[in-house]
Amino acid sequence: MRLSCQAILFDMDGVIVDSTICVEESWRRFANRHSIDEAYLLSVCHGRPAHLTIAQVAPHLDEVELGRQLCAEQARDDDNVVLVPGAKELLRSLPQSRWAVNTSATEYLAHKRFADLSLPKPSVFITADDVSAGKPSPEGYLKAAQGLGYEASDCIVFEDSPVGLAAAEAARMRAVAVKTTFEIEQLPQSAQAYIADLTKVKVEAAKEQGELTIELLE
Repeated sequence: MRLSCQAILFDMDGVIVDSTICVEESWRRFANRHSIDEAYLLSVCHGRPAHLTIAQVAPHLDEVELGRQLCAEQARDDDNVVLVPGAKELLRSLPQSRWAVNTSATEYLAHKRFADLSLPKPSVFITADDVSAGKPSPEGYLKAAQGLGYEASDCIVFEDSPVGLAAAEAARMRAVAVKTTFEIEQLPQSAQAYIADLTKVKVEAAKEQGELTIELLE
């Protein structure tokens, strides 16, 4: 499959960075500390800011402070965070002005992930600290597109979670689903395509300001 666009917007965890073990272990510890059903918590934690997950599963707790603590805990876990296959190569192949990141991680955690894994930094980096409403709100993706100087219809989003794909759909952006965190049956049918990882993606730029052509290899 080939898709054309002006800019590419990436989620971070599950798309560029594989932090599933780190994230799920931290939430398991959180569930045990606060007597929350672990299975339910793990079913809703991926793709959204930590404080929104806490507000959903334990509204009696201080979601803002505990969300910060949880992200700080995840930032200390360097052993269980690796690159999604093909991520570094793909990002390095893209013109810096044509891609952005929109993540539900905090600014500190997101920038630490990129630094620890020696990833190239995007010119626009939207984190949970930059939005008033987290995914599935479209706010982050709309801000990312605006920061790059493109309309929503000019962008293609790479996402791995149902809430992230819902955010892309709400922003009226086309999306490619990456099957790193959820099975295809768990993902919405709104995606243009479903791929295993970023080794399945090749991007060509006709010229500096021309269209980007995305070739999906599965």
